[in-house]
Amino acid sequence: MSENTQNNSQNGDFFNNTVSGVDAAPKKGKGKKIAIISGISLAVIAGGGIAAYNFSDLIKNQVNLRVMKPEKYYAWVNEENARTLAKEISDDYKLSLDNYAKGQTGNLSFSFEATDAAKGYIRDNLLTEDMDDEEREVMNALIDKFNSVKVGSDYAAKDGLFSGNVYADYNGERLATFECAFDEPSMDFFMRVPELAEQWLGVSMGDMLDEVTYDDEETERIMELYKDVMKDPSKYLTPEQLEDMIVRYANIWSESVKDIEIEKKEEIDICDISVNYTVMSVELTPNDLIKIGKNYIKEMKNDKVIKGILVDKTGVCSADEYESVFDELLDELDESRDYGGNAVFVINEYVDAKGVVRGFGASVPGAGEVRIVMGKDGENVRGEGIVEVMGEELLNAQLVADEKNDAYTGDLTVTVNDNDETYTGTLEFTDFKVVNEERGYVSGDITIKIPEIDPISFELSSNGKSQSIAYEVVIDGTDFGKATLTMGAEYGATITVPSKGDAKMIDVEGEESQLEEYVAPDKLRDFVYNILKKIGISDDLAAEIADEAKSEAFGEYDDFDEDFDIEDEEDEDEDEPEFDEDYFKIEEEEETSEPAEEAPTEAVTAEAVSEAATEASTENKAA
Repeated sequence: MSENTQNNSQNGDFFNNTVSGVDAAPKKGKGKKIAIISGISLAVIAGGGIAAYNFSDLIKNQVNLRVMKPEKYYAWVNEENARTLAKEISDDYKLSLDNYAKGQTGNLSFSFEATDAAKGYIRDNLLTEDMDDEEREVMNALIDKFNSVKVGSDYAAKDGLFSGNVYADYNGERLATFECAFDEPSMDFFMRVPELAEQWLGVSMGDMLDEVTYDDEETERIMELYKDVMKDPSKYLTPEQLEDMIVRYANIWSESVKDIEIEKKEEIDICDISVNYTVMSVELTPNDLIKIGKNYIKEMKNDKVIKGILVDKTGVCSADEYESVFDELLDELDESRDYGGNAVFVINEYVDAKGVVRGFGASVPGAGEVRIVMGKDGENVRGEGIVEVMGEELLNAQLVADEKNDAYTGDLTVTVNDNDETYTGTLEFTDFKVVNEERGYVSGDITIKIPEIDPISFELSSNGKSQSIAYEVVIDGTDFGKATLTMGAEYGATITVPSKGDAKMIDVEGEESQLEEYVAPDKLRDFVYNILKKIGISDDLAAEIADEAKSEAFGEYDDFDEDFDIEDEEDEDEDEPEFDEDYFKIEEEEETSEPAEEAPTEAVTAEAVSEAATEASTENKAA
């Protein structure tokens, strides 16, 4: 006797009595208990099956693949994938709205750390033979002191308020900072350089815009609409509406196509692995595509969300204008039906065992094909994409990667064929991993390899709050330094902007400079001098340049006036020919009047004068 039978005997003759029928007449009440227990057992079994169907994508897909007609299965797969995509997009949109309401702070910076080789390269290319000793000395001092440079920006935004700055560091020391702030509701803009002056400069763009006369009411309405959209985008499109739209328009395709062919467990080669996918195929003629296009247009014509945004909420057009646009498109498609031709388009979708679409393909037999498909075999992740025209492969992309602890190591190779020329590029990656999925921050090493070009390598790193991309500048085997780009964002911000009362408001229509009312000349001079000293300029030269900057800014030209020689200018004027006004008058008369008798030459006139004088003298003596 088996162990299970012994246990059953020890616990009574329940199974014997109910299954074998040994006890044909059970005791009173026993039958009701059996019925209840049997019902519960059946419910548990049925419930387990339903739960397995609902919660296991693998089981759900396999069941539907076997029981559904091809058209129903095709529609189900596309709808499930569309719902997954729509949910992800909707969640991202909702998150962005929430973050927008909370406010956001962020930063962006670029830095470069130079090596001795970089300094030598700069010296060789900047120091020229025509430099004098002083210029050469200054340049050498600048190059010797240069180790690193960094430029960056920090910002914060919330509820129509914005504040930010742009700064520059040299060898880890701050040179200057430009700060700004913007109050969108009032359209007031403020700015300052704190190292130069603590007080803010302000410009009231709201006052300026109030005085602007728009060409038409439509322009003014668009400006107001822009402000309203930026204030609360969800008033125009909610996350739920966006999700519903994606699903609706995805379903139009499935509902429009017919005669679906299903190939189960078709072996698909992807690079060096083979996977079994269900291939769903549909053949379409140009007229079929026109029909599908009409279905999309009809949906858009009757789309309450889109129509509500354009007609009711923004007033871009009237309801009649909105519908007439789609009516015209439908008429154009109707006119095109007879010119569709007899070509056949084949659309393939590659579905894995869980019902997830892993690839697409489109082809016109004998003309061309486009296909992209992904697959995984254990830790091996593979992907392939091709573009083929008239039997010639124009593009081929192959992804070969291995997954370990959610990190990927491998390469992506792209080959392009053009006019008998082949171009190949490879992107290699090591330990590539998503650190923050919401922000898209990643880590790992990436190298770009192109024939006849030195490899370009990047180091990606993230602490979860920011993303850094570092690049070692190596040319012909020489390391010139390290360039790093860093960016990051955080949500939740508290922003204050300056007030007009505390700021120096600029009169943009003022004709005279208002700089002297904001900062003292010597303050500007010291600001320039300090920057020059930090980058390695000598005291004397820094002072000279700072003085010139002050003079230029405030119109002080004492040194220039002392060097200017007025006598030299007068000497030059003495050598210039005098302006003969009569000459030009004569020329003008000759052009506008009748030709005059030829005037006597200078020699003839002198002789006549001499003769007249002699004759007058003789007559005087005789008298």
